[in-house]
Amino acid sequence: MFFLCFILILFFLSEIYDAFKNKSFVAPDFLFALGWILPLLIAQYPVNEIVHIVQNTGFKANLLSICIICVFYLLQIIKPRGRFDIGLHSIRVSYWFSILFFFLSNIGFIIALYFNGWTIPLLQTQITDSAKDFFQFPGTATLFNLGALGVIYTLLLYYKNGKKITYRIKFLIFLSLFFLFELILYGKRMGAMLILIFILLSLIPLLSRRRIIRYALLIFILFLGNAFLRLGFAFKEYYSEDNTSVTDIYTFTLLQPILYIQPNFGNLNMILEENRSNLYLGKYSFSFLHFLIGEGHINDNNIYNKIKDNAYNMRTFIAPFYMDFGFLGSLLMSSILFYIIFTLYALARGSTFGLIMYSYIASRIPLLFTANLFFEPIFLRNLAIVLILSLIFQNKSSYE
Repeated sequence: MFFLCFILILFFLSEIYDAFKNKSFVAPDFLFALGWILPLLIAQYPVNEIVHIVQNTGFKANLLSICIICVFYLLQIIKPRGRFDIGLHSIRVSYWFSILFFFLSNIGFIIALYFNGWTIPLLQTQITDSAKDFFQFPGTATLFNLGALGVIYTLLLYYKNGKKITYRIKFLIFLSLFFLFELILYGKRMGAMLILIFILLSLIPLLSRRRIIRYALLIFILFLGNAFLRLGFAFKEYYSEDNTSVTDIYTFTLLQPILYIQPNFGNLNMILEENRSNLYLGKYSFSFLHFLIGEGHINDNNIYNKIKDNAYNMRTFIAPFYMDFGFLGSLLMSSILFYIIFTLYALARGSTFGLIMYSYIASRIPLLFTANLFFEPIFLRNLAIVLILSLIFQNKSSYE
């Protein structure tokens, strides 16, 4: 285990150095280091000795995870060549595109409020349960999430306008902040911080290293504030003398970063141990197809679904690939996914389509350690909406 940790530390430090040297914080390599190499390093901590309801990361999960790293870096040899270049002088971006995204987002939020009896999740005792049922009316979640795309297009317009703060940009900044406020009311404080992180990554080419560090420190402070706001609720809901040796909330606080990551790899190890022969051939990897035919949930009585009912139920992005295609098949599917990401990164130049496609997919890479977010129905629906609206707007107007 010591040797594994040493190698992972070297890989991670190498990517950090390269990112700061070349200011390539949006490159797949750096995002992969954040979403897979660093979490795998953290997952080596034997947290089961303290919190007994989670499983430690085992040999098989470590083996598959290391193979994923090998696949990623082997693809560096054959990946498409080219350097990421926004090409802002040639792309066409409509001011009304951003307005439309924010308008639809607010419509979705208002409709959800109406069908929830004007109940705001943030003000409820059980924030998580209230937020889970907030977008119960069909389509409202999709509409609300378009606000994130409004933030993306606001940044595009800011760059396109030569980084000048005009009245239009100020209005879009106000709408972006209002969307963050709605996220907080919805109970998704982490979602609001992810938007701030995205903005930081987008502005990095314009900022000095000192300002980058200051902005990152501000986000880190907000992250800690969010964690403390959730601690009392989580400690009472999930922990008792039977399932943990933690006796005070302060120790629990220190464990939070580990407990957000380590159980995911422990769950992956359980899946590798128990599902050795059954292959489902796409049933879990492409679960969005079930939504298209009206079957919203997969109810198989297997280890994959049993983990879903646990307090810590994330299984990393590779788990559904393994359930469907086995060990070697999961490596093949991962290599296809990584190659698509490399291709979009190399080709996202002079094109609104390529830029939005890569931005949208890249936002999921740092979360590889949680779940396979690339095939979620809401992600694919939003992506389709972006492309359709881009076709409508691209030949009608450009921002001046």
